[in-house]
Amino acid sequence: MARAACEASNAPFASFSLPKVVNMECLQVAQQPCAGDPLELWIYGVRCIFRYCPAGSFTMGSPESEVGRRNDETQHEVTLTKGFWILETPVRNWLWATIMDDLPNVGDDLPANSLRWQDCADFIEKLNEVGVAPDGWRFDFPTEAEWEYACRAGTTSAYNCGDKITDEDAYFRWSDYKWIPVKKYPPNAWGLYDMHGNVWEWCKDWYGDYPPTSATDPVGPAVGEERVYRGGGRTGLPEDCRSACRTCREPSYLYTVMGFRPILRESTDAERATPSARRSKLAMDLEKARRFVSAKTFLDVEVAISNESRRRLLTPEVGAPLELAINGVSCVFRYCLPGTFAMGSFPGEKGRGDDEPPCIVALTRGFWLLDTPVTQALWNAVALENPSEFQGAALPVENVSWADCAAFISALNAGNPPFDGLKFDFPTEAEWEYACRAGTTTRYSFGDTATSRDANFISSRKKIAETSPVKKYPPNAWGFYDMHGNVWEWCKDWYGDYPPTSATDPVGPQISMERVLRGGGYSECSSGLRAANRGSCEPYSKPNIAGVGFRLVLRGNCEVGDGNSRL
Repeated sequence: MARAACEASNAPFASFSLPKVVNMECLQVAQQPCAGDPLELWIYGVRCIFRYCPAGSFTMGSPESEVGRRNDETQHEVTLTKGFWILETPVRNWLWATIMDDLPNVGDDLPANSLRWQDCADFIEKLNEVGVAPDGWRFDFPTEAEWEYACRAGTTSAYNCGDKITDEDAYFRWSDYKWIPVKKYPPNAWGLYDMHGNVWEWCKDWYGDYPPTSATDPVGPAVGEERVYRGGGRTGLPEDCRSACRTCREPSYLYTVMGFRPILRESTDAERATPSARRSKLAMDLEKARRFVSAKTFLDVEVAISNESRRRLLTPEVGAPLELAINGVSCVFRYCLPGTFAMGSFPGEKGRGDDEPPCIVALTRGFWLLDTPVTQALWNAVALENPSEFQGAALPVENVSWADCAAFISALNAGNPPFDGLKFDFPTEAEWEYACRAGTTTRYSFGDTATSRDANFISSRKKIAETSPVKKYPPNAWGFYDMHGNVWEWCKDWYGDYPPTSATDPVGPQISMERVLRGGGYSECSSGLRAANRGSCEPYSKPNIAGVGFRLVLRGNCEVGDGNSRL
């Protein structure tokens, strides 16, 4: 849809606050959006895309000739006077687990399921309580009319893909007994996925009869006993997935294939003036523990690269430096070639943990890794709040949650790096250990013993526990500093068991309760610094391990949380 064709009746979007939105391109779209335009929000490190549905009119319900039609689908004209943003997929496990501290099933990109209407209402309330919606907007269920309008995306056929649906269009009819990730099937014309099949989706309305002729902004009956849900599910028949199909159950109804997707709608004057009467303990904890992606937290980012470094991108060698200036702060990334190594530790290694079984890992893609942990100089150049216990420009930033770091990374990526195909990210656990070992097989990259001359940790010659400036200790063979000691470093992976024998480009389990930490810290003993040693912590709360930081990786075509990156 051409931007010039946007309807003048669209709701004004100047009220979208810049602080809560990361992607600058999406911010420009939000000023006068058209059907299907994206709005990118990072909700505590989880990337969420909402698609715009403009104000408009459509025919709701189904004609009498439609195959599978039910008696409660009377066709009538509906006018929606305000545009809204709707999540492009059902709520995924990653977002649900982040907000609700609960795992409905396993798999980051699987739809959250087995949800009662009231569960979803609690989720929406917590999102609104902790203030992650743009100013002047609030999260809500879609009304039944809004849901069908978004599902149809301008179509009048039984499905948004035509009058017939197959296993290539959607996931239904027990196509498989397994859950499948969202976005496996093509989106509709407005960029919305899984409107047919996968999970049924709860709507805002109480169930009731449609008006006989027409309606404006319908919201269903004022009271009722059952809530509407739409879209069909993996257990449904084709006719259950039709755009007009509607069914209902009581809000306490619990069934495995029940999910939902929220929308963003404009707040009313009363909602803007009246704060929430109840702030749950979890919501308050979230508000304290997680740093919002906001103008008060992150600055605009400019990344500069030297001509020599740009040439190195074409034919890099192991350990080759890539020099960048991020908001004027000089940073050096070192190249790690694709290769194979023995990850973990063998029986007999002193200090070995039970979660380190040896595993032969093949990394098929090279990557650039920052040669030190992120320093406070770099953090301060991008973030206005420095949480570090020990302050100093050359010291590593610490006491940051995984979600803080993910938000920092997304702010860097919004800065449009001056080279194509590379984005900032966390290193995977395998990439981190590969770079740490730098071709060695010993307990540490410098041998089987560690002294106070090798790294910053608690030793017989060093009793004071505090961070030290980066690069104070010698680098490993590939030019990386402080891979042992100083601060623990967040990795991309959720914590879980290693594959039994071998793996190619492993990224850890799809989801669990904690993210991986590596490298040990200034308050650890020597065994905590080993190349194979693993730690973990909840990603959205402040770590209970003293001195936790991170280092950046540059990889090809990647996003935070995306395991399909390439170089």
